[in-house]
Amino acid sequence: MTTSALPAISANTLFHFTSSMENLLGILTNEFQPRYCLEDFNVLMAGRTPNLETHEFAIPLVSFCDLPLSQIGFHLSVYGDYGIGMTNVKLLSSRVISAEQIRNDF
Repeated sequence: MTTSALPAISANTLFHFTSSMENLLGILTNEFQPRYCLEDFNVLMAGRTPNLETHEFAIPLVSFCDLPLSQIGFHLSVYGDYGIGMTNVKLLSSRVISAEQIRNDF
C-alpha cells in the first residue's frame, strides 16, 4: 500500500496510552494485544428491533488516538501516564483499521 492510497488521518502520529510501565514494556516485547471492549449499539438500532432487545457486543481492539500534544494533559489523567506513538503509515500498513466513535447524545 502506498502512502497516497492511505485514508486521511488528521495527525502524523497515533498514540496508545496505558496505565503502567509494565504494560508499556509488554507492548514493546509482545506487540499490541487486543482487549475486549463492550460496545453499545442500541442507539444505532433504535426503532429497528423490539425495545427489550439489547445490542451490545464485545469487540477485540487496541485503541489509538490522534490528539494534538497540546491536549495531552487531560488524556494522560484518564488513560494512563505511559504512551507509545507510531506513525499512521506504519500502523495502517500493519493491518490496523480505523474506527469512528458515535456519540449517543446527537
